[in-house]
Amino acid sequence: MVKSNQIFFKERDLSFDIAKGIAIFLMVIGHTSIPKIASTWIYSFHMPLFFFVSGVFFNLKKYSEWSVFFIAKSKTLLIPYIFYLLFSELLKLTCDTSNVTLWFLPVLFVTEILFYTIVRLSERVRWKSLLTFSLITIFAISSYILSLFEIIIPFDLQNVGHSLIYYSLGYYLSSWIKRISMKLWKIFLLMVAYTIVVVLLPKLDMLPNHWSIMPISQIFAVAGTILIILGARVMASWNEKNHLLKFFNWAGCNSIILVGFSIPFITVCNKIGGYYIEDTHAIWFSLIKHIVMWITMYYLSGFFLKYAPWVMGKYKVK
Repeated sequence: MVKSNQIFFKERDLSFDIAKGIAIFLMVIGHTSIPKIASTWIYSFHMPLFFFVSGVFFNLKKYSEWSVFFIAKSKTLLIPYIFYLLFSELLKLTCDTSNVTLWFLPVLFVTEILFYTIVRLSERVRWKSLLTFSLITIFAISSYILSLFEIIIPFDLQNVGHSLIYYSLGYYLSSWIKRISMKLWKIFLLMVAYTIVVVLLPKLDMLPNHWSIMPISQIFAVAGTILIILGARVMASWNEKNHLLKFFNWAGCNSIILVGFSIPFITVCNKIGGYYIEDTHAIWFSLIKHIVMWITMYYLSGFFLKYAPWVMGKYKVK
């Protein structure tokens, strides 16, 4: 086990897993009772980061046909989505809960399929870069118009044009983002400056398709994403036994189970706690339920990886 971990640390760029781990940790925190300023800061980049990183790892050469790509993404995104959706619906029979984080999975699925289709279509024409940029812009503007009229599409697909911006930027900036680095003190100063600006802007919230101030908020969302990745790159250089590194790396590699189970788990804790305490938002109770949640998710991820990896969007190599 130690040997395999050492190989994993040496051969894989941990910065993106750590960045996803930081974002998923902030996602869980963002869905609890926290000050408005903290919530605005978290929402300014945490979901754009997931789409951006997904775009970084988009590999057109890996999938020669549209059907192959569609099946692959259905297995890694749609099948887990259906499982978590059914679980959430069953949970509603006994507990009043809404698993709001699940919107990410179908939106990412459609975003990936759409981007693949756009890139493939663009290959057939002479001015492929212009066509790609034009199609992405059209979808982005369409999504923004939907936000102005507060139009909601089933499965929250009104967000696809918005997510497509971050996904495509992740793809086209992938070579650059994989090689850049920065000193931690510079990252800290830039993040302080970033925070001062974004907390003064209206809240960016991708679920209800709130764009904040377009395109300023989108530019800052990408800037915040890059700063988190740079910070994660610094963390990846630490000793592989560092507990903080290991925690964020695990969370990033297993983020899908946190998307699927974290909110229902916290909701159930609040319901059970409501029978015994008056204020389930008390700091001490919030701290306990979050610690229990992270420990439970850790062991649950290990269980599913061993017995039902498809729940995690993963499949054993034959």
